[in-house]
Amino acid sequence: MKTLILLILISVVSAAVYKHSIHKNPSAKKKLIKAGKWKDRVKLKNDLLISYKAANHGNVRQIVKDYDNMEYTAEITLGTPPQVFSVILDTGSSNLFIPGLSFCQEAQNNCNQKHYFNQSKSRTFLNNDTPFQLQYGLGEASGVLGQDTLQVMTGQDVLTIKNVTFGLANKLSQNFIEDPYDGILGLAFQSISEDNVPTPLSIAIRQKNLDLPLFTIFLQHGSLNEGASGGVYTYGGIDTQNCAKQVNWQPLSQETYWQFVMSSFRYGTFSQKNEWQVISDSGTSFIAAPVAIVDVVAKIAGANYDAEQDIYLIPCNAKLPPIILGIGAHQYSIPSKYYIDEIAPNVCELGVFEVNLGGGMVPAFILGDVFIQAYCNIYDIGNSRIGFAKSIN
Repeated sequence: MKTLILLILISVVSAAVYKHSIHKNPSAKKKLIKAGKWKDRVKLKNDLLISYKAANHGNVRQIVKDYDNMEYTAEITLGTPPQVFSVILDTGSSNLFIPGLSFCQEAQNNCNQKHYFNQSKSRTFLNNDTPFQLQYGLGEASGVLGQDTLQVMTGQDVLTIKNVTFGLANKLSQNFIEDPYDGILGLAFQSISEDNVPTPLSIAIRQKNLDLPLFTIFLQHGSLNEGASGGVYTYGGIDTQNCAKQVNWQPLSQETYWQFVMSSFRYGTFSQKNEWQVISDSGTSFIAAPVAIVDVVAKIAGANYDAEQDIYLIPCNAKLPPIILGIGAHQYSIPSKYYIDEIAPNVCELGVFEVNLGGGMVPAFILGDVFIQAYCNIYDIGNSRIGFAKSIN
């Protein structure tokens, strides 16, 4: 009987809440603008998009991922002993990949800028030799799948997830090669995972590592020094330190992306109601919206479109109205400080961009970091819902 009680106690205390600090660094876009190379990158992306459309007969209904604006990265480890990697934590995808040893044996891949996983140095690595190919719209990673122990570094406590299947990339598209992070850790649902690979968080929940089957994202707003703390991902609980007590819940439309219904969009004198499908995506920096709405926002804001750089330029000191989103019974106001982004000294960009993915259940809007900075997003896997709490930012 005593043994049984002890085992029950062990199983109870083994679940916990883990706070995963993330870092904020200048995005690839800002670095390329500073170096005078952003126009070349835009041309590369346009060429990639044309090729992608041709391969898909002009039908671009997939969420087209573009990480050039990403500034938030986090550290994870894989293997035993642990090997450290810098990754984007992305609620808009579901797979984990990092460069493999074979990728970095190619001199032209400039491996000094990336960390790679050396499976021969991990005593817990299992190679299943299954090929994988991940398409992110404008980026691609391919290689073979492996399995090992994943650790999320959370200060004194470490979230350890055993038997995680991940991609060892031996080939990355050029834009991924040039980006400053090593890989991507997807936090969406297994239903959109390539090869139906279980997601790391679904494994953590199955292994009873977390108090609650949910996680919270708090993103620090403002200009920070390179490498400074950029916010916190809280696994297994709601972040009560950085987020207001009041949480408004919205049911998910489907368990693919973190997708739900948005009923209205307001900006200045413009207002429109609909039943749009939208997603919360930590792997997108700005707000993506239908072309007609972006045109109206840009006109009201007085933004000028720079075709060569593919950005809407705006005076950094512009006094602009908030973007107001209607979700459920609540209105979410995003002040201009969140969507005016300084990309160079005294040069600012309007934090919205055009997306046209189709209708039906295909998302019309992508609510990226601009929205998540203003409101903590709570991703409740167990109850198929998403919550919003005002960020203490």
